[in-house]
Amino acid sequence: MSPSSAGTFFLGRFDATRSTSCILLMQSMTLDELSTLPCGAKFFRADLHIHSFGASHDVSDHLMTPEAIVATAIAENLTLVSVTDHNEIRNVERTIVAARGSDLFVVPGIELSTSDGHLLCYLPTVEALTQLHGRLSFADAGTQTSRCQTSILECLKIVDTLKGFCLLAHVDSAKGFEVEVPGNSPHKADVICHAALLGIELKSAASGVSYGVSDLD
Repeated sequence: MSPSSAGTFFLGRFDATRSTSCILLMQSMTLDELSTLPCGAKFFRADLHIHSFGASHDVSDHLMTPEAIVATAIAENLTLVSVTDHNEIRNVERTIVAARGSDLFVVPGIELSTSDGHLLCYLPTVEALTQLHGRLSFADAGTQTSRCQTSILECLKIVDTLKGFCLLAHVDSAKGFEVEVPGNSPHKADVICHAALLGIELKSAASGVSYGVSDLD
């Protein structure tokens, strides 16, 4: 879908006590409709880390419009997508509009460039995403030095109040959480163990970063 998302892998956990994932994946299904679904895991083709032209400062391809992103996703038989531009949300609603009438579900999202690393945030509605954006501090919007001045932990706390969830973006590469915050300090544990953090994004399947029992660091 985009150069930034090629070759990425998601490792996450599902928390049955949180309603956000159900809102995003099941939309407005009734209890009777939900009861007819098969039990067990179900896999979806998705790209939840897409940058678009006119919103992310590092996208120079003018063809990466919301409409083109939706058309490509449908052609590739994706079920879920999210336009997560750096510190911007201006193309999110346009992407949702472009997907109307199709089977493609667009999750409102954003990628925050914090001093602790990049954080992917997903919200149940555009209104909730707009609230998140309004409660954060940003600098140098639309430039190469665009950044979120709010800490990752504070971002997670705000997302949690808005019934959203987050993923640590490309933790094993430049501007990722593991690179920006090495070691195993208590402050790092506060982020990794936060209820709103449901997974991590890896650039390489061979990465040793997992924040699980197999991760010796």
